[in-house]
Amino acid sequence: MKEVYLSGNSLSSKIPEIWKKLGGVEKIRFSKMGLVGEIQPSMGFYLKNLTFLGLYNNNLEGLVPEEFGFLLKSANEINLEKWRGRSEGEVEERSKVMEMAEVRRRRCAQMRLNGSWV
Repeated sequence: MKEVYLSGNSLSSKIPEIWKKLGGVEKIRFSKMGLVGEIQPSMGFYLKNLTFLGLYNNNLEGLVPEEFGFLLKSANEINLEKWRGRSEGEVEERSKVMEMAEVRRRRCAQMRLNGSWV
């Protein structure tokens, strides 16, 4: 399985701890599902092949897990829009992760245009 799209299915619960089983998945979109709570750090650890992660338009909150740094090695886009932080520092931390993902995406696009993958 390469893609998991469950957007629009109203689960209204915490994100399930299923990431170890989805390690080979490249794209995950869990938007508009009424998900609540925090994102588990294991997402960043197990989803090493991920190129897209969409968790937008849910009711998520908390810090961006440090383990999301692993996602930056493969992800072209991480969309956490409408994620509520509990403090200004958390919002800044989320922005850093999203900014790093955008920089990586642009760098990859530029390398493709130039024909170099260094």
